[in-house]
Amino acid sequence: MGLPEIKKELAASDNFLVTCHLNPDGDALASLLGMCSLLKAMGKRAVAISPDPVPRRYLFIPGADEVIPFRDSDGQGPFDAVVFLDVGAQDRITKVSEFITDKMKIINIDHHPSNDGFGDAAWVDGSYSATAEMLHELFRSLKIVPDADTALALYVGIITDTGRFRFSNTSSRCLATAAALVELGADPSLAAEKVFYTTPAIVISTLRKFLSRVEQHEEGKIVYSYLNLDELEIDTEGFIDNISGIHDVVISILMQQVSEDKYKFSLRSNDDEVDVSAIASKYNGGGHHKAAGCRIKGTFDDVKAEILDICTKALYNQE
Repeated sequence: MGLPEIKKELAASDNFLVTCHLNPDGDALASLLGMCSLLKAMGKRAVAISPDPVPRRYLFIPGADEVIPFRDSDGQGPFDAVVFLDVGAQDRITKVSEFITDKMKIINIDHHPSNDGFGDAAWVDGSYSATAEMLHELFRSLKIVPDADTALALYVGIITDTGRFRFSNTSSRCLATAAALVELGADPSLAAEKVFYTTPAIVISTLRKFLSRVEQHEEGKIVYSYLNLDELEIDTEGFIDNISGIHDVVISILMQQVSEDKYKFSLRSNDDEVDVSAIASKYNGGGHHKAAGCRIKGTFDDVKAEILDICTKALYNQE
């Protein structure tokens, strides 16, 4: 399956639920907005429902305030089809799945290599820098020109998932796509300012606490820190970048408590030989070779010890 099957399924239905993964980041939100814009240009009905509310930093993007968090989504169905965007595994939309019936077509568009290609039509391609970049290709293939607002959204998706064009997924095609989106009206200065350089004071305060908890293991090759349950609602996107850049670090770990007995992990690798998506997959998580995530149940001490142990084994190629 691939792009032709996606186009066929989009043409075949009229009433779409569009969704993304838990805790939407820039790429997930960009892809939501891009797909809704595309479907509406095709004369379809599209409703964007996110498992969690849109982070404050992305509310400047036109249409972001129209994304419905699941908690406010009563009465939005029924739908003919659902489009999963940037979702590495089908269970990563949690309660939004309550809208999905056996009669609905499932369309899966994603750039995470760990995605198993679920759905009636799947386009999964890890060579793309972001799912937003794939959306731009879908617009091109359907000969629909994104408007300036959509171009801005897709541009944000690319700059966030490439780490401002510094990650190894920054290809010539990705840069050409970004340039094309600027030609269509995306404002790079606005995007950078709002996403990366406008920070609420509470985020800075929480970052200070996060950095004060940093631990180094295995002679500094593994670095770890955590966030408490009372810090769950704070926008901590990018926190892990502050520790993954420490000299000599190979694996960085951010552990976020999400309930009394459950913890979310963000994992990063600075070494081509260490695949953190393989670590995440052991806990039904996933992602990319150098950036992945998962959730583990247990007590704080047990879960922390478990993730440090498995990361240490990965560091020394023991698993």
